[in-house]
Amino acid sequence: MIARTWSAITSQEKEAGYLKTVRSLVLPHFDEAQGFKGSLFLKQSHDDGWKYVVITFWESLDAAYALSNGQDPKVAYIPDEISDTLNEFDKTVEYYESVIEHGVQFQQ
Repeated sequence: MIARTWSAITSQEKEAGYLKTVRSLVLPHFDEAQGFKGSLFLKQSHDDGWKYVVITFWESLDAAYALSNGQDPKVAYIPDEISDTLNEFDKTVEYYESVIEHGVQFQQ
């Protein structure tokens, strides 16, 4: 199992737009990707807004890399519809290999 991480900061005013765009654009894109196992969108209070950490789970590194469509898999692809709802965001993503999985269920 591979975990792919990325983070961003949004304001209280932009948060609803961010979540709406995630649900309408990002999640369907993930769902169509071969090897996608699930995702977590975590948030934490940050100044006058929220910091989001997004963790997606993949069956293999090849499956996670395929999301980049042949581009550098460590560079985050952020469509304008998402970047317009953010104050800051990571330009890169990180990949981690799962060592222990306990009590976590993923999509089949």
